[in-house]
Amino acid sequence: MFLEFLLTVILSIAVVILYYRWNYGTLEKLGIPVVKTHFLYGSQSDFNKICSHDRDMEWFEKHGEIYGVYNGRQPQIHIVDPEIVRQIFVKDFDKFANRSFDVGGGAAKLFHEMLDSLK
Repeated sequence: MFLEFLLTVILSIAVVILYYRWNYGTLEKLGIPVVKTHFLYGSQSDFNKICSHDRDMEWFEKHGEIYGVYNGRQPQIHIVDPEIVRQIFVKDFDKFANRSFDVGGGAAKLFHEMLDSLK
C-alpha cells in the first residue's frame, strides 16, 4: 500500500514538472536568443529582486533587440527595435492577436489611464 502511494506521489510530481516545462525550448527551436530559465519559474525567477526596467535593459544589452523569455511556462518574445514594433502593432495587427500588456508596479495606474489603452 505504501509503495503504491509513493509511486503515485512521484508520478504526480513528474507530471507537474513536465507540464510546467513543456514549452521550454520553443523559442530556441525558432533561433531566438533566450534568457536563462529557472527550474519552474521560467525567466522570471528574479522578478521581485530588481526593477523590471533594469532587468529588461540588462537582457537587451546581453541578448540584443529581439530575445525570448519564459513567463512561467508561457514563451514570450521581447522586441526592442521600433521598426519591428511598428510593423507588428500597425501593419500586421491582425496577425498578432495574442499580445499581452503586463504592466506592474506604480506604472500600471498611469499606463491604464493613457489614451490608447482606454476602452
